[in-house]
Amino acid sequence: MKVESIRWLSRSADEAEVIVSDGRYRCEAYSYLCKVKVGDSLDDRLHLFGIHYAMLAEPTELAIRKIAAEGLTQQVVGRVTDAQKGYLAVGDIHFIADDPLPGGIDVGDIIALECARIDLW
Repeated sequence: MKVESIRWLSRSADEAEVIVSDGRYRCEAYSYLCKVKVGDSLDDRLHLFGIHYAMLAEPTELAIRKIAAEGLTQQVVGRVTDAQKGYLAVGDIHFIADDPLPGGIDVGDIIALECARIDLW
């Protein structure tokens, strides 16, 4: 995962919206106390905050989509990499769910969810 671009909301508060990409997939993440620079590689998982509508999905194309032009609400269709820890991935973009995933989900399952925002810490 690499930082593709940064749009500063407040430089004095180190608050920004950061575009993260793996070369195929990309997502917009909110970052407070943003210390990354364009081109930086990210090792830590992005946080899925305020999850709604998490459910098993048919095997389909993985995706990260903004729900509306304004705001940070996004839909994520990803592959579960550790159900107990709430890890999932879309390509080489790795996430951790800040809310528990629904029961009955196993490693390798595809899930679809909506989240209030994706955070980069």
